[in-house]
Amino acid sequence: HMSRPPERTAEDAGAAGASSSSGASPGAASASEVLMCHPPARESDLGFEDFMSDVVAALREGRRVGIKLDFKEIECVAPCVDLLRATGFGTSDSSGEFRAVPLWLNADVVRGPGGREPIAGADFVSACVAACPNATLSLGWTHTGTPVLGYTTEMANAMRELVEPLRCGVTLAASAAHLFASANPARAALIDGIVNDSTGVHDRSFTLWGPAPRPVLRWIENALPAEKTFVDVKGCAWREEAVIRAY
Repeated sequence: HMSRPPERTAEDAGAAGASSSSGASPGAASASEVLMCHPPARESDLGFEDFMSDVVAALREGRRVGIKLDFKEIECVAPCVDLLRATGFGTSDSSGEFRAVPLWLNADVVRGPGGREPIAGADFVSACVAACPNATLSLGWTHTGTPVLGYTTEMANAMRELVEPLRCGVTLAASAAHLFASANPARAALIDGIVNDSTGVHDRSFTLWGPAPRPVLRWIENALPAEKTFVDVKGCAWREEAVIRAY
């Protein structure tokens, strides 16, 4: 995940990863200021530049590496994607040394159930697409532990409006429990946008995370196409399971 030192910050997610959190200082961070950590942590001994140096060294040693960066602050996005582009990641330029390395850029860009204010979605998408057009954008909703489950029609429409114009790869990072509990037409609209992608890109998917009891897993297996669904779920405590099963 990527954050800023007391003022600015990023964190591990995936084969290699990052996140960001906002601080008091206005203006954009520089890549040298971005840290690899997960809020609420504001300090780390690993900076983004050092992290990328380690990734490049591993690739040049012949290791297989993929990168997922989870941004928590909009100020961290531009300097990080600019460094990625300069290093040859996520570019459409055939001369980019690491253009074929899988690169996912993640942020929560729509307010979800009980969620905090998200990262500005249009700004995040614009910066990522401009610098790293070959990256996959992993776009999610903000959440808190709320007993009211499900994405509303407004939440689904806000995400679809952000995603539909994009011609790059997109995965919707959705809570498995919230997607399962969403009422139609919200759930049907989100699934339709992935399964029946009308952009012609055909690089749309779900990445489902969070607690998922057996009814949710059965629904995923039956309702979502396996080739378009990444699953990173976990078991849940009995209280969580009771709430989810109520849907």
